[in-house]
This record gives sequence, structure tokens and C-alpha cells, in this order.
Amino acid sequence: MLPPVPTDTRQAQTTMLYDLIEKSNPGFKVSYPVGSVVFGVPSAITVNPEDPYKNDTTVRVTPAPGTTGFGVVSVNYRRIDLVKRFKGMTVKLTNYQVASSIAASIWVPWLAEKYGLSVTPDDLTAQFSIGSGSNTTMTMKAGCLCYKGAVQVYWTKSLPPLNALLTGANKALTGRLYPGGNDFTTPGRKPQGELQVYCQDASSIAAILETMPASVNPVAGSSYVQALVEFLLANTSRTDWSTAASSVSGGLLGITWYKYTIPNAAIPEANSGKYNRCIVIQAAAGSWFAGKLIIHYNV
Repeated sequence: MLPPVPTDTRQAQTTMLYDLIEKSNPGFKVSYPVGSVVFGVPSAITVNPEDPYKNDTTVRVTPAPGTTGFGVVSVNYRRIDLVKRFKGMTVKLTNYQVASSIAASIWVPWLAEKYGLSVTPDDLTAQFSIGSGSNTTMTMKAGCLCYKGAVQVYWTKSLPPLNALLTGANKALTGRLYPGGNDFTTPGRKPQGELQVYCQDASSIAAILETMPASVNPVAGSSYVQALVEFLLANTSRTDWSTAASSVSGGLLGITWYKYTIPNAAIPEANSGKYNRCIVIQAAAGSWFAGKLIIHYNV
């Protein structure tokens, strides 16, 4: 049996059709140059055991409009059988898509690119959607120019590619965006509260912190205020933590403190993977810092 595909299967089917016909009909391209004829809708024929080319398809060829040709001929050729091409294996796709179900207009071009085919959604008997983790049969319609048969398609949604995670003019990773931007080297910018004490574990003073109300504008004499100031002085590089107003560098008063059990939708940035409680000290317009001071601990 002679080989069915004499050329690159990634080229357009209207071009590849000439190669397939030429293989079974030597001299066809000379007699009917590309662009001089138009093709009808191909149809299947019974393979003649005596045919060395094992032709399985016939198509009518007519002169293209504006040419000097005349008459109509039918030529036989052999289409590419997807069953034989993939030898019964399942075609696997692992492209990323946000949705868990994708239309043929999306996954067919994926398949064509990965496996070097010029199949389009219009070549399918049905343009069905496929879901991640499901197995579906892709069947070529009877009038497809160059392909026939069917193949199993299985799609597993992969992780998003790096270029989907990198966004914005400066290609920053999608994630926490602070007011004023994520460039903390801007001259005159206040220290960002979330970056000051986030990694400290205040579990050693958890019992005192638990006496704090859920929301309060505390006073200097509160035991939890004194305990937290002493903890921060002992465990951070900053040396001016105090019970002064927040308008003074290191000051923590005159602004609202909150206590949360985490995880909590009100403070999604808290480290709930490691801690079950946090104190949040929210900056005001005149505070020495911006954003929030987040103090984590466990009880």
C-alpha cells in the first residue's frame, strides 16, 4: 500500500487536496494548475482491491470561473484516516482555559497545532464542547476534503501559563496591590503597614491580646496595648514603637484596632494557614504608616 500523505498536513486543506489527488493521479497538477479548477463536495467510494493507491474518495472537478477550461471530471484520491493516523490512541490536550468546558472553536485549533493537522471546527460532524477530565469522540463529516474517521479527545486543564499571571505595564504578578502601587521606593512614601510586622508570631502574649474588644480605639493604659508595644520593641528592628498617637513615628494610638478569628473575609491577606487570630491596626490619613499593621498569633 502506497503512503496516503505526500505532503505537510499542516497546510490548508484546499492546498493539500492537490497533493493528495496528485499522489493518486500523477500529472494532475500539470493538467489542472492550482487555482484553475474548483472542487465539489467529496464523497466516499468503496476501495478497489486492485487499486494500488487504495483510493477511498471521489470529487468532481470543474473549471474555475474566468478560466478557459471546460468540462467536468471526477477524480479519485485517498483521504487521511484519523483512525489509522493515531493508531487508536486517545488525543490528549492539556491547554489552560479559565472555564471547565470549552467550545470546539477553542479546542480544535489546539489539537490542530499540537498534532500538525489542518482540521477546523467546520470539518466535524458536530461542534461539541468538551469538559476537563472527559473523553469525547471527534468525528470528521462525510464532506471533509482531506480527512475522514474519528479520534478520541481527552482534555485536562493545566495550570495557567506564566504570561497569564504576568499582567500590567510592568509585568507584575497578579496578587496583592497596595494603595499607591507596589513600588515602595517612591520618595516620601509612608512605610506600608502590612510589611512591618506580618512575619512576627505574638502567640506568647495571646492571653493578653484576647482581652481586647473586637473593635476599639484603645488608650495607653490598656494591658493589651502595653503588652503589644513591649512585644514589638523586643521582636522587630523598629525601636520607636510607643503609645503615642499614630501621627508620631512608631505611635499606635488614636486609630482603630480590630481583632479577628481567621480565616475571615474581612482580612483575606492574613496568614490563616499558620495562625488562627490576628490584631489589625488600621492607619488613618495622618498616620506615620499606610495600610494595616497585622499582628498574628494562635490561641
